[in-house]
Amino acid sequence: FEQFGERRARFSVRERSLELEPQPDGRLRRPRTDAEGVEVVGWRHSRRVELDSAALPLEPDETSRSLDIAPDGSGFVLGTEWSLRAFDGSGQQLWRTATAVPAWSVTITGDGRTVVAGLGDGTIRWYDIADGHELLALFVHADGERWIAWLPEGFFAASEGGAALIGYQINRGDDRPDFVQVEQLFDLYYRPELLVRRLERDEAPIRAALAEMVGIDELLPSSRPPTLE
Repeated sequence: FEQFGERRARFSVRERSLELEPQPDGRLRRPRTDAEGVEVVGWRHSRRVELDSAALPLEPDETSRSLDIAPDGSGFVLGTEWSLRAFDGSGQQLWRTATAVPAWSVTITGDGRTVVAGLGDGTIRWYDIADGHELLALFVHADGERWIAWLPEGFFAASEGGAALIGYQINRGDDRPDFVQVEQLFDLYYRPELLVRRLERDEAPIRAALAEMVGIDELLPSSRPPTLE
């Protein structure tokens, strides 16, 4: 997000720590927008993106916002106004994942296993590069202190006060929708160790946790969590 003049920060899922203005340590991989044998043209704020003079398959009015070419040059990921799209080196689309908001920044990790995207809703989200499914999300407050990270299944980790930053809206048909803050679910879903397991691709502990309860998509529509006063 350097184009917007924001601060640098480093977040560690394993250590559950947020560091502002970290010192460079050589681990940061910047997005690569040009590479030998892979020439993507018109990817910045454009509705026509080309590879070797052939247009990539975008929807009408879908604007490209960001690009990163894989470390080994085998393909690339395009961030657009409302999706992430992965392509192989010949321009064949491998998968598409809807984002609902612009993907202003996209980066493939150095090991080539994960796509990290900075989205227009203020979140940073991790996706599996194999099929584009979401692994993990992070939201950092502008105060640089509070943060919350969570899995799609609802398990989360948070700083002090971070669990109050996000919540779930539950539509009740014709009735007024409910809004459930994540802190109301603290005893059920505060499982920071599961976030580490997800990034390590160790799904067994997550499956075991879900076997003892239900995922957030099943819990919320069927019950009304206690309100806070």
